[in-house]
Amino acid sequence: TKAEEQIVNNLNIPLTVSYSENYSQYTKALGDCLEQKNGHSGDCIFYSYFPSTTDVKHNISRIGLPEYTPECYAKAKTKGIDCDYEYFILYKIAWAGLFSWAPDAASFFQSFSLDGGDQSSMLSWMASGMNYETIACKWITENKNKWTPWIPSDFADDPPPEVQDNNWIMPVVIALSTFAGILLLGSFTYWVFSTWRAKRRFQQKARDLMLVMVDECKSCLTTVEHPMVLVHAPFFKTLGAICEHEMLRDSGHLKCLDTLESIAEFRALGTVIIFFSHQWLGWSHPDPHGTQWEVMLNAVDYVLDKIQGEGKKITDIWVWLDYMGIPQRNRSLQNLAIKSLPIYASSCD
Repeated sequence: TKAEEQIVNNLNIPLTVSYSENYSQYTKALGDCLEQKNGHSGDCIFYSYFPSTTDVKHNISRIGLPEYTPECYAKAKTKGIDCDYEYFILYKIAWAGLFSWAPDAASFFQSFSLDGGDQSSMLSWMASGMNYETIACKWITENKNKWTPWIPSDFADDPPPEVQDNNWIMPVVIALSTFAGILLLGSFTYWVFSTWRAKRRFQQKARDLMLVMVDECKSCLTTVEHPMVLVHAPFFKTLGAICEHEMLRDSGHLKCLDTLESIAEFRALGTVIIFFSHQWLGWSHPDPHGTQWEVMLNAVDYVLDKIQGEGKKITDIWVWLDYMGIPQRNRSLQNLAIKSLPIYASSCD
């Protein structure tokens, strides 16, 4: 839905939306922004779970956007989202038979509760490198006044108190470890979801680009985007090397055919057009040592020998060559000529 972009635009928030292709790219860009690296101002708006290691590390405040409603997100297709994200609340879910099978355990899990401060503390410990068991033990040690009321009041009679402490530490450790695991699972789920969304956007971009390319290719078969530029063979043989398009243009030695009709009329005169395509053997010139030039001259002579039996002469031969027929200094004209290559090639002998 690109909800972020719609929210920013529709609520006139002075921010620029940036999409990442994967979760690693997202976390790096978010870190750069929050830590004001690589030119970032530090002003960032992003979607994340709360609490998380991000808000533990950085001074983050929740933005008071208009409240989420299903009707608001129903406007996604028309780019009309102008409200907050949907809330995702974690629930405690247990087997219904737990209350009859193990009432003390059921009572414990029903009383079990961690507020945002507890979660933030444990996430900060996680960010410092502690493992789940160490985090659980540290929290239990420092917060006995919080978890003691979770234990059923009549549990002290059976088993004895000295056994009780040992037996209840492990369930609490398991519960806290489970919660830490849920946080990790939530982060992983968010990463999977973000990666999936990025992949969908990338695939859509690829499909859109392919459709554009197909439309352009269709146009290239019927429209001459740039004139077909030819050099007369007698003059071509006197050049001594492959010459740049602009030099031949300025000296008035190019023949330009602007439309499919003009190309057809020119061919109807009995002309022979040779199509040459070269490699780039140098950084500033395609043929710095004249290797390809010699091959092209031999090719012109070969064609001349073939057509002389038809009563034709070298004056009937014209040459199309990349470096001479395609503009080199103007990138826009160059792209137009490249788009017309299918017509150039199909119009030659």
